[in-house]
Amino acid sequence: MALEKLMSQLKELEEKIAETRAERDEYNNRVRELSAKIRELRKSIAERREALKSLREEYSKVVEEFNEYRNRKNSLKEVLKGLRAERREVINEMRKLRAKVRNIDEKNERELRSKLEALEWEYQTKSLSSEEEKIYVNKINELLEQIAVIEKYKRLQDRLNDIEAELEKIRTEYEEILSKLSELYKKRNEMRENIGALKNEISNIRNIIDDLRRTRDETKKRADEKHQQLIQMLTKRKELLKEIEKEQLLRKAQIIAKTIADRRKELEKKAVHIKEKIKRGERITFEEFKILVELGEVPLR
Repeated sequence: MALEKLMSQLKELEEKIAETRAERDEYNNRVRELSAKIRELRKSIAERREALKSLREEYSKVVEEFNEYRNRKNSLKEVLKGLRAERREVINEMRKLRAKVRNIDEKNERELRSKLEALEWEYQTKSLSSEEEKIYVNKINELLEQIAVIEKYKRLQDRLNDIEAELEKIRTEYEEILSKLSELYKKRNEMRENIGALKNEISNIRNIIDDLRRTRDETKKRADEKHQQLIQMLTKRKELLKEIEKEQLLRKAQIIAKTIADRRKELEKKAVHIKEKIKRGERITFEEFKILVELGEVPLR
């Protein structure tokens, strides 16, 4: 193959090598960019996972606190139910007692006790007939019964006051718990939404990573293909350089051979002239003698 054609092929191949190397490097740079982006997104997922973990822990605490308040609310509800039932019983009992004693107050009680003391004094100091004693005893018993009713009524009133105070206290706590439950319920729902949002973000980022990874793998595949093409081209370039070197050596040998042949032809022409001088008996120069020696035509004496 002509050296010029080989050199033309080498030039064309060098251009393709440079172009392929540039394409490969461009693909590799793109792979590095995609890998860096994937690492950045994975870091973002790790940060969100950590935030999600903390949020879930906080959410569990809020749910636990919510359940505690709800249990306390249900417990107070039962207590309120019991106290209200007891209050109804006390009020009903007090109504029954009011039916027995017209005026149930401190003044009436003092009057009844004063009457009782007077009757007891008269009963003990007066001389009474059997019929009169019976009357006194009945009046005393009637007063004692009324006083007993008043005392029981007062105890029930005290209990009713205690129940009302306890109801007020529990109702206050109950309302506070309802307010707290409402607050926790809202907070729990907000946290649940935040958890859902974080999970969606993580899922979306994973999808982006999957897309980037597919793009990166495809880009790397192209880079590898270009690298293999480059290796093949470099191998071909090496072979082509060997051919060029071989062709250059051959051409150089041809030039040398032609140069030697041309010189011999020139020397042979000179040798004809030198040999004619010798035949004429003329002396030849040392240079002319060297020409004959080089051609192997030294005359024998």
